[in-house]
Amino acid sequence: MHRVLLSGGVFIIFDGYLRCEKTSLNSTERLAEDLTEKGLALSNFEEYSVFLEKTEKSGFELLYSEDVSLFTMPTLKKFEYLAGRFFNHPWF
Repeated sequence: MHRVLLSGGVFIIFDGYLRCEKTSLNSTERLAEDLTEKGLALSNFEEYSVFLEKTEKSGFELLYSEDVSLFTMPTLKKFEYLAGRFFNHPWF
């Protein structure tokens, strides 16, 4: 990215990461993480701390970071509702 950024340019990343180490997840959280990875066609969610280390080693400087996880809750609640309707349908 350094090659194509103009001097003083900003590289913005908006992505999802794990907030904690995978080993600290309980079995329910691990299952949710595994299913989410599969649903998003990811091989694995990277831990945010690992992402930051890689970014800094690549020569980038973190200017701003914001956790917007809670903004996804309305969508997740809607998916939970729809999944419940689907799996509680008589054909199951």
